[in-house]
Amino acid sequence: MLRILGWASIGLACFFAVRMHLLDRRMQGFRAPGVAPSAFAFVPIRWRQDLYSPEGRVLVTSAWRAFGAMVLWFIAGALFTILGS
Repeated sequence: MLRILGWASIGLACFFAVRMHLLDRRMQGFRAPGVAPSAFAFVPIRWRQDLYSPEGRVLVTSAWRAFGAMVLWFIAGALFTILGS
């Protein structure tokens, strides 16, 4: 039973990873004018509120939340899988 919970949790982590990627792609459409392209070179360094227009700032918060959820679900999944073995 724990292994099933583990794999389900890892599946949720994958869901949040895809959500994070899609939010990052949407954010790129809201880049603030005048910001150097090099500021957007690395994820998640480019997830800063000051790099985006006001419409994109909401997406920055959502991307960070998706990142946190991905990490937490992955750790939970790994623990469940280990305990179920």
